[in-house]
Amino acid sequence: MVDLNKIYNYSPENIAPELLKATKDYELIPEKSFMPTESVRQTVLEFIEEPANDIISFPFLTPEYCKNLIDVCEAIGKFDHRPGDAYPAPEIDLKDLSPYANTAHINMIEKHILPIATSVWHFPVVWLSSAFVVKHSEDGQLGNPGWHHDGLAEVTLSVQLNDDFEQGGVYFDRQGFKAGELPIGHAILFPARVTHRHTALNITKGTRYSLTYWMKGDIPEGASLRST
Repeated sequence: MVDLNKIYNYSPENIAPELLKATKDYELIPEKSFMPTESVRQTVLEFIEEPANDIISFPFLTPEYCKNLIDVCEAIGKFDHRPGDAYPAPEIDLKDLSPYANTAHINMIEKHILPIATSVWHFPVVWLSSAFVVKHSEDGQLGNPGWHHDGLAEVTLSVQLNDDFEQGGVYFDRQGFKAGELPIGHAILFPARVTHRHTALNITKGTRYSLTYWMKGDIPEGASLRST
């Protein structure tokens, strides 16, 4: 049975132990600075990998949490092709699970993704514009979205939630890099709007679930830092 408390609330038990260790000394003080100390920055830079230019890879979530998140999404059953959305696979926004789930992931970003983005690019990701789980299946994909940038994101985080599928993944044009066969819970982080045009590749067997975050470095007028 899924422990919903761990889905709807932030828990260090959901975070990959390696990431917890690398970011444990990061302290977010919005009134003063989003930047990590030099010690934290060096620890983070030694921890992450960069398989292609400005594509940062690292373990993020535990496999247990990834499975539980998939199970909850399937139980709620709100995967859908959103009206007007050119993306060809059904998805479910974390806000459709619960505002608490969205807030839990904001906590994850503040504690564990901010120190990476600021260490690599000196760029604070201070606002989560969207977070959603995408379901890629042979009968659910309606073609290919083509080359695109993530219009609502300055930085995108994509997390692999399972591995029982074939092919698929994200392919980056300029970098000539395919991010598809990652371990469960592994993430890629990349600047989404200019240099990293990409496309989603269709799967050929099974079902692929991915968790995507669209993040920005400024807070839209009328929105709060911890928007839910």
